[in-house]
Amino acid sequence: MKVKEKRNLLNLTQTELADKIQLSRSYISKIENGQRCPNLKTLNRISIALNESIEYFF
Repeated sequence: MKVKEKRNLLNLTQTELADKIQLSRSYISKIENGQRCPNLKTLNRISIALNESIEYFF
């Protein structure tokens, strides 16, 4: 998934992103590693935190 790429471009750690969207760092890690697929509500929160459209992640 492109979450890690965008997060790194913004110089955010997994912990910082997790804090912004009120999820655990381990859940962010699992999303980035393809072990979890976020639902649309979570993906929307991620897209807002990373200043990107939801479509970017597909």
